[in-house]
Amino acid sequence: MSDIRPASTVLLLRDGLRKPPLEVFMVKRHGDIDFAGNALVFPGGKVDGADRNGVMREVAIGAEDLTDEDVTFRACAIRETFEETGVLLAVDEDGLFPVSDNRLAHAQQHLNDGDFGFIDLLDSFQLKMAFDQLVPFARWIAPKFAPKRFDTCFYLCRMPPDQNPVHDGGETTDSLWVRPNDAVGMAEAREATIIFPTRMNLMKLGQADTLTGAFMHARNADIVPIEPWIEERDGVKVLTIPSNAGYPVTEELLSSAISSVASSSVRE
Repeated sequence: MSDIRPASTVLLLRDGLRKPPLEVFMVKRHGDIDFAGNALVFPGGKVDGADRNGVMREVAIGAEDLTDEDVTFRACAIRETFEETGVLLAVDEDGLFPVSDNRLAHAQQHLNDGDFGFIDLLDSFQLKMAFDQLVPFARWIAPKFAPKRFDTCFYLCRMPPDQNPVHDGGETTDSLWVRPNDAVGMAEAREATIIFPTRMNLMKLGQADTLTGAFMHARNADIVPIEPWIEERDGVKVLTIPSNAGYPVTEELLSSAISSVASSSVRE
């Protein structure tokens, strides 16, 4: 059995110009990555040692009532989002987000190169992480048969004004703003590879038409940890999730779920 690695991901949201207006930002993973290569995903990644630094609570807004685990997951979510997209979910003493500019882009590059740590970056910009802007949306634990197992917290966050998300050109090679149900349609038409947990969370998000509706649903819902399991029906195996977790679909053919992971690992 493989170890379960904690991870975080962020669904950056905005209201676009089309109807329904709700859009989410997604990135395409590099084809050489050994898991879910070429797949469309939400920005995020696994927790590292620095995310567990006790100082993280002191350099964040809205950490007072959070457990140490919550602080770690949110610190990871904000750090990974900046590393992958250049979006910095942190605010100054007036509660304002920074503006996308050359200084922010250079800081992203230096952070990715390992020239300094994330706390150093926050200090240089005199910012604190905006934990209060992250709304818990889901928590997924990869099933026991998965080649790699992650315990991933998903968060919703409004796209900060005056920032422009872009893929980093390293771990991610492309990016787009897309309506959740359109992304699901792309996967069904084989126009994009989207693995099972991502598709399911797109479906859950797609139950709201607007950014306001998405946040309202998330704040009023209980987070049910999901560890998919296999059931057999009439000789057919299906991958199943709890019925009380708020998803419009609770199962998928195991063969379909596995094939999406397999196809995402094939280099273009």
